[in-house]
Amino acid sequence: MKYLAVSFALVLSLTTQAQPRSDYWQQSADYTIHVDFDHKSHRYSGTQSIAYTNNSPDTLRKVFFHLQYNAFQPGSNMDERSRDIADPDRRVGDRIAGLSESEIGFMNVTNLNHDGEEAELESFGTVLKVHLPKPIPPNTKAQFDLQFEAQSPKQIRRSGRHNKEGVHYSMAQWFPKLANYDRFGWNTTPYVGREFYGIWGDFDVHINIDKMYTLAGTGVLQNAEDIGYGYSRSKNKRGSGKQSWHFSAEQVHDFMWAADPEYVHKTHQVPNGPLLRFFYKEKDNEFTENWEAMPGYMERFFLLADSLVGPYPYPEFSFIQGGDGGMEYPMATLMLGRGKIKGMVGLAVHEAMHNWFYGMIATNESRYPWIDEGFTTFVENIIMMELFPDEDSRGLPHYSNYLSYLQQWSADATEPLTTPADHYITNRGYGVASYSQGCMYLVNMQYIVGEEVFWKGFRNFFNRWKFHHPHPEDFVREMERESGLQLQWFNDLWVGTTQAIDIGVDTVFEEDGFTHIVLRRHQELPFPATIALVSENTTPEVHHVPIDLMYGRKGESGVQHRPWKWAARTYTLKVERPLSDIDAVYVDPFFETADVDRRNNRWSKEE
Repeated sequence: MKYLAVSFALVLSLTTQAQPRSDYWQQSADYTIHVDFDHKSHRYSGTQSIAYTNNSPDTLRKVFFHLQYNAFQPGSNMDERSRDIADPDRRVGDRIAGLSESEIGFMNVTNLNHDGEEAELESFGTVLKVHLPKPIPPNTKAQFDLQFEAQSPKQIRRSGRHNKEGVHYSMAQWFPKLANYDRFGWNTTPYVGREFYGIWGDFDVHINIDKMYTLAGTGVLQNAEDIGYGYSRSKNKRGSGKQSWHFSAEQVHDFMWAADPEYVHKTHQVPNGPLLRFFYKEKDNEFTENWEAMPGYMERFFLLADSLVGPYPYPEFSFIQGGDGGMEYPMATLMLGRGKIKGMVGLAVHEAMHNWFYGMIATNESRYPWIDEGFTTFVENIIMMELFPDEDSRGLPHYSNYLSYLQQWSADATEPLTTPADHYITNRGYGVASYSQGCMYLVNMQYIVGEEVFWKGFRNFFNRWKFHHPHPEDFVREMERESGLQLQWFNDLWVGTTQAIDIGVDTVFEEDGFTHIVLRRHQELPFPATIALVSENTTPEVHHVPIDLMYGRKGESGVQHRPWKWAARTYTLKVERPLSDIDAVYVDPFFETADVDRRNNRWSKEE
């Protein structure tokens, strides 16, 4: 208990900082959960108490809960969507439609009291509407006490039992989760297997389960000496009957756990960082040596992530074999347990990196999946370049994401990033937008403001907004503060439209001893340009052309020029050098933008 209190002191110090804006507010929900699990029927019953604080300026007369296990039933929104979409996720497809009664997932709230009075319940599949017996005024607290029963589904997507690698239980989305209320209202998005949005709070979780199981998940085990199983030196208490596992986690917005009788549990301490836990099935696993190599890679990951973004504040993190791919949760990830070492490390890096963005910069992923996925991918790419230098990437960490975006754009299949996560026309459209276009948002932003300014603004954004719920404009404001530039134009166009970047060299000619370089904007999105003049045996000469919407210039070395009017298709750059001194001209010479046609980025004297 002493270790928990000391370790979480850092979390509490971070969350009691000044609000990021004077008018900002967010709700709070502290959970106490007790469940009794029957591994023979895969069913469990539980009680749940939630201490809820309404920090909003609004009086609440209803609340909503997410009952996400109800998605794993024939006829659910997730089933219908999976069978209707043009490119179904191969892990789902029509599998939900074929589930039997003993294989489906379900979650039922049998009773709910608000401050001791019974509330009226109205079920809408994966969303429960609760009509309160009395309103919750602004800046007051409320107590919810409920009983529920549930069945863990056959593993389909992210959660369930007996996945393809043989893990018994991956218990994600497993409890009635109070929906978040923010300045845009209630987040009542039905679950179809994609994104999440939660309320910050403390979790105190008690799981009563057969003694054969080793458990892993969110939080810190409070009764380690009673349990053993690698959490302490105490002997494992296997045998008949059940035992209770008591986990606690502070300032998180979800809670996940997994269980298997064959888990190997190993630990590794990151210097001045978290204790890492690894849970995997060693029996008949030809990839055990990869798991044995993981601690070294993950130590380097945490050190790099801390330096690039900011410190990981929790005392532990667990890597758990138990997913149908990989999925992030607070202080833990479910992931595949088999594969080549680079693939396994890449999966672990991506899912763990989410704890900075999904975990601490907790945007509404239903509305802005590209912030969580794109920002995570951006930093992941840089870290993976450090861990696995790759010649195929041309030394460009985000090259693969650029190619994905370019392919989607070339097929005329891009959709605006304002599309809600569940409403992209195709799964590929969602994936390219959220991961690749989201990543390229930051690549382009770095090009606009300059590398040094970008990283200062990026870290400032994290430090200002960790443990809060920012929106895209909050990131833009932070970059504007650091750069002194106006940047909302870029956010509006890259996020709100499918307009693309394409700046090329149109013509180059000499007049009166000056070289004139005519630049042309071939697509609709106006964008600044960096140009390099290359001559044999001399250092390339760099020139910067801002656009007038920036109302300033990025502070990087090079020759600064007058702004390019955003509505003008062409711009003439006048250089005080004869054309005979210039062998080639390059736009975006260091491959730092999502330019969709790089064939026109180069002019050479030879050609």
